[in-house]
Amino acid sequence: PGGSGRMFSCSRTASPVTATSANPCTERQTEVAACDAAEKDLQEGMQEGKEQIKELNERFAKYINNTVLNLQRKNKELLAELKKLEREEFMAVEKAYQKDYLDFQARVDEIQNELVLLKLEKDKLKARLEKECQLKREFDRDFQELKKRYEDSGAGL
Repeated sequence: PGGSGRMFSCSRTASPVTATSANPCTERQTEVAACDAAEKDLQEGMQEGKEQIKELNERFAKYINNTVLNLQRKNKELLAELKKLEREEFMAVEKAYQKDYLDFQARVDEIQNELVLLKLEKDKLKARLEKECQLKREFDRDFQELKKRYEDSGAGL
């Protein structure tokens, strides 16, 4: 609001006259004009400040937006790197597992072959044992028969 609407009286009794002021009304008008000019300067300064704040806000918003976009881009890059590392780690673990599995499978095959050989050896030994037991039974029977014949023939003195 400017100087309009303000009421100033120009009566000579309102303020004492000094040696430098010739007319109190002129002095008041000068004060009002100075106040109006100061108010106008203040309003212009406030408007300029508002514009500067608006410009700073816009710059800050752009900075924040760029920062967010950069962080989102960096996040995508990091996620891609993480997935790549996870795949590489998985492949390394899978390769190690595969090697261990193949080593284990080779050992199982080796043990199974040894088991087959041991079973064959066992079967051979079992057949030999059965044959030797059969021979022993035949030998014992023949021995008993010969002993009985010997005793029956009176050769025993």
